[in-house]
Amino acid sequence: MADTKTSNQKKDVLIQLRVEKSFADQLNSLAERRQLPLSVLLRTWISEKLRDESKAELKDRAVWIEQSFAKMSLESFDSGPLLLLYAFPVSGKAKLSVDTLKQYAYALVPGYGHRRYVQSQIVQNGLEVTVRGGDGDSLLARGEGHKSGEIEAVLTVPSTESKQIFAQQLDYLIVTAVQSLCSIYRAHGIELAYVIHISLLNAKGFAPVQHEILASSEPLPKFSSDRIDLPEITITSFEQLASMAATGEYLIDSLDEIAHAASTPGSMSFDRQNKWINPVH
Repeated sequence: MADTKTSNQKKDVLIQLRVEKSFADQLNSLAERRQLPLSVLLRTWISEKLRDESKAELKDRAVWIEQSFAKMSLESFDSGPLLLLYAFPVSGKAKLSVDTLKQYAYALVPGYGHRRYVQSQIVQNGLEVTVRGGDGDSLLARGEGHKSGEIEAVLTVPSTESKQIFAQQLDYLIVTAVQSLCSIYRAHGIELAYVIHISLLNAKGFAPVQHEILASSEPLPKFSSDRIDLPEITITSFEQLASMAATGEYLIDSLDEIAHAASTPGSMSFDRQNKWINPVH
């Protein structure tokens, strides 16, 4: 698969600061001692501050995810791979209301909100939505919107008894889930950006395929790890959510990485020009 095209152009923005003369004198003196233009000194300081802030936020999200993961009762789900998604608004003031979460309860269980056995209930942290199978016992999906702004979703990934996953269906589920979780933030009027963390669980030994393969002369490429964590995704523009194709193409690196984890060349949802051609609806 061809490399992802990078068409974003960097644009400089002029920022003016008004400071006291004594402060400006100190900055100029420091810049002279370090033999740096004042603009370079300031850009370096700001970049370091932003990098430190980003690292702190990343660490906070990682701790939150692991704490949430430890509380999950994964044995309640159908056997097989599970897709985990965690969403975080970058805005520290973002809050979710129970009333709005109830209106968007289906979006907490992307791909499963249309099922008959959907239940939602208000919990201490916000709203929890569950979807069970026809037997009423095993969970197919679970989502929770936290009043503090975080969203989590656990979704079963359809698979066959021969331990095959339909790769395009998995890609479609991921793209649908990202769009659905972001729609909850939009419904609350929460400004961009949104950060999404994606993991695939219980994946070891499963083979991603385009169609079910009943017999093969060679072993199928399979996932070798039980848990696959993808780099965080940051949604920075509503254009990235405008359509399935727009979101899919924005997530191409993540979808390719899942395919690479099974030793396959790349996602089956794109053509040679990296255009979204996933047939799942």
